[in-house]
This record gives sequence, structure tokens and C-alpha cells, in this order.
Amino acid sequence: MSITTISGRTTNFRQNTFLTDTGEGQTNVARFEDDDITSRIVGVDGSTWKVMPRSSPTVHVDSEIFTDALLDLYDVKRIAEEEGVTIPVDETIAYTERVLTLLYRTSPRPYSVYPMLGGDIGIDAHTLPETKVTVICDPAQTIHCLTYIDDTLDQRTYDSVGDFLDEFVVNALRDTNP
Repeated sequence: MSITTISGRTTNFRQNTFLTDTGEGQTNVARFEDDDITSRIVGVDGSTWKVMPRSSPTVHVDSEIFTDALLDLYDVKRIAEEEGVTIPVDETIAYTERVLTLLYRTSPRPYSVYPMLGGDIGIDAHTLPETKVTVICDPAQTIHCLTYIDDTLDQRTYDSVGDFLDEFVVNALRDTNP
């Protein structure tokens, strides 16, 4: 795991405990909490920092909204178990991470990520009122894009990430950007 903090830098990491330098001469002590999907760091003062797995894609923007969407993605197994739906497999999560990164790079905005029936993972782009863009990544690594724009429902299916960002998807993201 690599540690991502909004401010400060990690100066020591050992045995589920680490120290961070806030840059102001203060040192914070925190413990590392980890499970199969998400990790977080809880400071002794109750503050929480986010931890991103090393496999996270590098997106060269300072954006908590993208980080939040990734954390939602890393939490889909737990949520699926709680909701009693099929738990997505790691390959589907990794594939969805690539799709989410492409979506964010194409149209930076908040995205909601959630488990669906059958081990699928859904991604909703936050859109203008009365519009909708939903992307569904299934275990067969097929991508489905559903849109609702100008009272018209439309959809496309893609067999690979390489084919995904076509004119249909790009226009849907552009036409619904809040």
C-alpha cells in the first residue's frame, strides 16, 4: 500500500503505525487499518486520512472527488455483502478502475460507484437535472453505457476499454456536465 495524504508527508511507516510530518514542526501518530478492499489511517486525534492501493491509477489532478470515487470502488465488496448481492471479483474491480479513470480524465466531476446484481459494478456520473449517464462494468469485462438525455434513453455496449470512449460516451458526458 502507498499512503496518500492531503497535506504533510510520511516520515516513518512500520507495523501498522506511522508518523507524519505536518510541515509545521508537528508530528501526528496514527494507526493503519486495512481490509481486502479499503484502507484508512486513523489519527490518535480522531482525524482520518485516505490510503490508496499502489495499483491506483495516477491522475494528475488535485481532486478529492476522484479519490472519493476510487474509495467507493474499493468498498464495493463490503457493500455488496451488506446488501446481499453478488460480490464483485477483483478482476472486475480492476477493470472498473480503468474505466473510472478514463471517465474522470474525459469529464472531471463526481462519480458514484456501487455494486449491482450479478457482480456488476455501476458508475453514475453526476449530471444535470433530468439527465443520466450510467456505466456498468460486468464480470465478462463488457462495458455498458446508458444515457437519458432530452427525454431519450439510449445505450451502447463495448467489448474493451479501448473502444469505450467513443463519440457516444464523450458527447453524453459533455451534454450532461453540470
